[in-house]
Amino acid sequence: RVYRTVTVAAPRGGIYDRYGRALVVNRMAFSVQLDGYLLPEERTNEILLALLDILQDEQLAFVDSLPLSEAPVSILEDAPDSTTQATRLARLLEKKELPENATAQQIMDRLIEDYSLEAYSAQEQRLLAGVRYEMELSDFSSLTRFTMAESVDVATVTAIKERQEFFQGVEVEVVPVREYTTTLASHILGRTGPIYKADAEQYLEQGYQLSDTVGLDGIEKSMESVLRGVAGEKRVEQTLYGKTVEVISSKEPQAGRNVILSIDSAVQQAAETALESTITSIAAAGASRADRRGADANVGAAVAIEVNTGKILAMASYPTYDLSTFLSDYSKLLADPDKPLFNRAVSGTYAPGSTYKMVSAIAGLEEGVVDIDTVIVDKGIYTYYAPYTPRCWVYTDYGTTHGPQTVVEALQNSCNYYFYEVGRLLGIDDLVSWSRAFGLGQKTGVELAGEASGVVAGPEEREANAARWYDGDTIQAAIGQSDHLFTPIQLCNYIATLANGGTRYQPTLIEGVSSYHDTSKIERTEPVVVEQLDIDPDNLAAVLAGMRAVSEVGTASGVFGNYPIAVAGKTGTASVSSGTANGVFVCFAPYEEPEIAITVVVEHAGSGNGIAPVAKAMLDAYFGGKQGETDAPIPEMSLLE
Repeated sequence: RVYRTVTVAAPRGGIYDRYGRALVVNRMAFSVQLDGYLLPEERTNEILLALLDILQDEQLAFVDSLPLSEAPVSILEDAPDSTTQATRLARLLEKKELPENATAQQIMDRLIEDYSLEAYSAQEQRLLAGVRYEMELSDFSSLTRFTMAESVDVATVTAIKERQEFFQGVEVEVVPVREYTTTLASHILGRTGPIYKADAEQYLEQGYQLSDTVGLDGIEKSMESVLRGVAGEKRVEQTLYGKTVEVISSKEPQAGRNVILSIDSAVQQAAETALESTITSIAAAGASRADRRGADANVGAAVAIEVNTGKILAMASYPTYDLSTFLSDYSKLLADPDKPLFNRAVSGTYAPGSTYKMVSAIAGLEEGVVDIDTVIVDKGIYTYYAPYTPRCWVYTDYGTTHGPQTVVEALQNSCNYYFYEVGRLLGIDDLVSWSRAFGLGQKTGVELAGEASGVVAGPEEREANAARWYDGDTIQAAIGQSDHLFTPIQLCNYIATLANGGTRYQPTLIEGVSSYHDTSKIERTEPVVVEQLDIDPDNLAAVLAGMRAVSEVGTASGVFGNYPIAVAGKTGTASVSSGTANGVFVCFAPYEEPEIAITVVVEHAGSGNGIAPVAKAMLDAYFGGKQGETDAPIPEMSLLE
């Protein structure tokens, strides 16, 4: 008999939406774990192979991250625009002290030697090497357990228990495990998993045990300190085979606290559903066109922000994935060229196209180069920098011009010529300054890892890339082209700042926290003001009126012309290096007393008006139900903004 102190896992706090709808909770389930204190070293491979045979229909609790194929082994290649396998390979070579040019077989030979796999078939060697390598990465030892599978069924538990003496060192524990009550918001919620050796030191310094489960990404990671509980322990008497004879004493674990997100599940559902259906419709329509314009529409993102608090109501990235089947789907997700694991809402960067023109308008008005009554006549071809002579989109498409334009009319018609002239009069420094004032080209600070900074076009950025800035670049920057690259969340927060009169909040996903057993009493987070823009009310009113005109009679009127709630919007088309142009759409509502701002970006959609139905679906959900005909057909793709 042996006497041991065994850790009792504490339940993590749950994750809920702003209305208390459960998104992630706990349930008690059987977990199959390896106990290094009892696992006989000389029989480890034999036990693992038998255990894997029993667990073949169960959800394993780890990802096999060996960058090697099944036998005959080869080095796994990365999917397009991914470096996952290359990173894994570099880590493996360093860990095993192998040269950079080591072949797949040389790597496998080292693993066979390290894990004593000589007696097994090639298929068994690869299978065992995958498990043993994950155990090594997790710092498996007599003090640190390794979880093989979670949520196993009773039949599996029985099969292990019936052969308890054979499965020495294999423990079946009843532990709290994460249960996803929704398939929504996967990029937001994130996952939990073991502490890996590379991160062990920082967690140990915070009082963790190496056997603890921690947040690996998303809110699970960023709110780890709130969600984690305090583990309990029990003093037990066990046989040499790990069977507990008696619990001598115990200390109960303390559950973590709940995180209440600012997300509205109804708006989130609308965003995810509408993104998928709109992208599918655009691609299908494009496939039937002679020029195939829009046939390559494939991915996108949508964000909604509460304009008077900065709280995020929805954040969707398409394609997405199911957290409940993440581990079993992982290889397929990693190989998918559309990169479903990539959160485009915070990590994707896009040229804003004409949705940037409100920045140029505010900058021009506030710096005094134009006023709300200034008229600029669109002549179709802008000749100031001849022989560089860019054209207004309406001249390119239809051979005509917009004629005399005030700022309201220029926004309504998305007149490039007007904003070329404003950009020239302003100069790039003022454009850069106002872009940054609206939070563009900089991280918002949202509680998710991997947020991109983006790029504000200008001489500084160009010089950093050993290139020169030309005056002609300034007028392209003024219409949202040139080097501008912004994330959807940046664009949405910029629109929210416009809508609320100039207060730029730090976007947040956190509504507050509550105790584990009571979600009704919430310690709410306070809005954080990052910057207060001093904008003349008349200038702001003119710009917002221009956005309202876009939705009433302009390029978004096909979607919002008869909408029962007054919406102010702006469409954008952003050229890309290859394929159909990206579509961008921004809006806020209601126009008179703004509450919600929305940004939608779809790669290769062709135009902003074609993706406005995504925003409409989100507004329908936000305002409490169907507002008009939500199943109206996607507008015919045109060359409109």
